[in-house]
Amino acid sequence: MASCDDDFSLLDDHQNPDSTQPSATIQTPPFSVNPYDQDSDPFDSEPDPSSRSGKRAAERDEISNGVSKRTRLHSASSSAGDYRKDREEWSDTAIACLLEAYTDKFVQLNRGNLRGRDWEEVAATVSERCDKQSKSVEQCKNKVDNLKKRYKLERHRLSNGGLPASHWPWFQQMEQIVGNSIAAKAAADEEKNSPVKSPVTICGDIHGQFHDLAELFKIGGKCPDTNYLFMGDYVDRGYYSVETVTLLVALKVRYPQRITILRGNHESRQITQVYGFYDECLRKYGNANIWKIFTDLFDYFPLTALVESEIFCLHGGLSPSIETLDNIRNFDRVQEVPHEGPMCDLLWSDPDDRCGWGISPRGAGYTFGQDISEQFNHANNLKLIARAHQLVMEGFNWAHDQKVVTIFSAPNYCYRCGNMASILEVDDCQGHTFIQFDPAPRRGEPDVTRRTPDYFL
Repeated sequence: MASCDDDFSLLDDHQNPDSTQPSATIQTPPFSVNPYDQDSDPFDSEPDPSSRSGKRAAERDEISNGVSKRTRLHSASSSAGDYRKDREEWSDTAIACLLEAYTDKFVQLNRGNLRGRDWEEVAATVSERCDKQSKSVEQCKNKVDNLKKRYKLERHRLSNGGLPASHWPWFQQMEQIVGNSIAAKAAADEEKNSPVKSPVTICGDIHGQFHDLAELFKIGGKCPDTNYLFMGDYVDRGYYSVETVTLLVALKVRYPQRITILRGNHESRQITQVYGFYDECLRKYGNANIWKIFTDLFDYFPLTALVESEIFCLHGGLSPSIETLDNIRNFDRVQEVPHEGPMCDLLWSDPDDRCGWGISPRGAGYTFGQDISEQFNHANNLKLIARAHQLVMEGFNWAHDQKVVTIFSAPNYCYRCGNMASILEVDDCQGHTFIQFDPAPRRGEPDVTRRTPDYFL
């Protein structure tokens, strides 16, 4: 029976995704250049005590004569003049050119540090685009640093003042450079086995179906009134991947204790270049900057969560390399999803009717039988494994004598599969209630010229 899934199928239907795209290198966030560092004065040292004493006396005489006062006034005037000079030297056009050149280089380096040669290219670009305003490397560094400081002040003002938006003209562009670290911090703060308290509503794949995500919140309750745990695959396939993942990340930043967002196999650079998210970003923004920002952010998403130490939640399935939850805590999740190994298995594996471990027809991860899930649950004192990753026509499917459940939350997947969606409500006593729902009314979708690859075997 053919499925309506790309790299994941109806239960018992499998296929191999194309995952030949090269992985990207992960860079550390850029450091700030401090324009105020100054070399020490070589004439500060005064070895002769009598000379120091004489110098202090001379300084007192100068103060009495008003000389030092004039010097300080001159210094203050000079600082104000420097500020006015900076304003005069950097027109709005020049700042726009600088931010565009800096952002291009910053994203090209996967949000890594700009080095000497990089800054030279930025300065050359700014000078070329602004005919009458040639800029040096030092000027560009200082200006970017000052813009970062202003952005942080604006962000602090918005947070403390309860203001809806900033009127500073460069706020949105600086948000792309500096602001993403706020979302990354919110995701990175999650532990490797994120502890989640009940009651909580557990959700499966969304896949860019933004209107259906809105329907999910309508049925399950608004955040933060309802606690949510999403198990990955927010992008690809649907027409609104950008809007979908933006909403979920915004909720995570605003209500970090009320929503948990795990990583799915589609939250990767390789898969999103094939199944739609990359092309959507190009179509909507004209470049790959937004795609790069989000795929960098995906590296920080936790892989698993634990509800009241009883329900183990993840996107895919188990791994032969992982026997206990402590094994998950011991490896580094902040990376692109590898082609093999325990991290890959957690995002790609599927339960199977056959016992033991099997080679997955997907080309990544494994299949695991009831004996494997029972052994894992027993070793870790678990009652249930909740996962997503596979299309199921009723929205949920029990497996392995109700030790494993698959949840799928994208109704009428790909706008043509005809399946229902579901969410799992876990109450205070860890009781389970499934809520099924149909797709939201379609309003008309954008034209997509490039059709994403078919995924049937």
